[in-house]
Amino acid sequence: MAAELCKLFESELGESSEQKISYFMIDSNDISQLLLHLESVDELAIYTDPDLGVYDATPSENVVRRARYYSRAQHWESKLESLLKQKAAASKNQSSSEQSDSKGIDSSSGGSASSKEPKNDTGSRATSASEQTLEDLLKEVPEEDCRNASYILLMWFAQAYHRMLEATTFHAEWLTAKDLNLNQSYIRTIQVLSNLLTENSYLSDFPEKFEPIFQDLYPSTIADVDWQWMVAPHADGFLATVQKYVLSKRTYDPKKDSPGWIILQMFLDEVQTAIENANNYDQSMRKERQRLFGSKTKSNSESANAKDETKPSSGKKTDETPPAESKSNTNLSFPESAKWSELSIRFLDAHNVQVTFRDQSQRFHFTQMNMADGRSNTKPAKQWFLLELFAKERGTITWNSKGSSDKWKKHKQKLCQTLRNLFEIIGDPIVYSNDDKGWNTVFEVRET
Repeated sequence: MAAELCKLFESELGESSEQKISYFMIDSNDISQLLLHLESVDELAIYTDPDLGVYDATPSENVVRRARYYSRAQHWESKLESLLKQKAAASKNQSSSEQSDSKGIDSSSGGSASSKEPKNDTGSRATSASEQTLEDLLKEVPEEDCRNASYILLMWFAQAYHRMLEATTFHAEWLTAKDLNLNQSYIRTIQVLSNLLTENSYLSDFPEKFEPIFQDLYPSTIADVDWQWMVAPHADGFLATVQKYVLSKRTYDPKKDSPGWIILQMFLDEVQTAIENANNYDQSMRKERQRLFGSKTKSNSESANAKDETKPSSGKKTDETPPAESKSNTNLSFPESAKWSELSIRFLDAHNVQVTFRDQSQRFHFTQMNMADGRSNTKPAKQWFLLELFAKERGTITWNSKGSSDKWKKHKQKLCQTLRNLFEIIGDPIVYSNDDKGWNTVFEVRET
């Protein structure tokens, strides 16, 4: 058991391990040595909490690492024990069946092979099966089952990777929080994906090199990151590549208790835990956003209703939402059938554009398009500069575009919302293109 745990640790750590993991036997007759060993193991359980701030004195990196090994060993030990017991039972049943066949006994007719089998021989068979190592068991797994399990594990961990990125960076522009459990799941997930795609021979033909977009999910890492603009292209692209790759391999669901099924069960818990941690983080952030921003919206709404109550009632139902203020800034008429592809924006100078829709045209100042800096109406906001960048790049911005910057990317959503409010055209005015690996404007935008 100890030898197999060491192999599992070496497999998990890969080349990142600087020390050779080994074990040594303790003389069971030496009570004092055994007692000291058990005490040292129990002490490691104290430092399994991922939040190091709960300890009076911060433990050393070596202690934290050994505590993490202790936690992983406990999880694996229970899995290995269950695996060996299942294998022992299967071996015993097979031996009994072979024994009955050799004696000409049909088990379906009520004959019992075990009743005629020597007792000491049965005991030796059970002992032999229980002493089998994990390495021996994996050698007995058919190659096709190992290949199938590799594809399924790749898909599982890719889904967990995508969900954790989405759950955290979707809220990062407004809120972030330190979640050590989620961060631990993320670090473990990118480690497994890296090992799978570099060390697993069955996945050697995977078309892309995996490079995680973040090494961790701490607030200082993901603060002000925009999901749709900065992270989604990477996360969606990687998951789509994995899905197409796995689908091309024609995977299948292994039979319960089969060797391939058992391999998957050893990783299922941590994949489910990673996704659960991501969902919990997502829910907590949504509740916090509702508490902070929802209450403010409610207060403004209640204040507006209180003012309306002082006015005479017209007796008419007023459920209709009043038009956005930005609508008054345009004289253009947009029917319900209007499409973004029918709109054209041409920059006249640094502060003015000419907007054309079908046979209509109007000149706009950046203030008329609601793209003025909130601190001063004399300067354009970031959305205006982003729109100008799209014009210079002829409607397409990629990671390699001149002037492209992470600082611009997070303003894409605000630009889309401003344009939708102003022109009231259904759909997204800016979309992501897999072919160009960047964002394209659906409308035409160009320089003078």
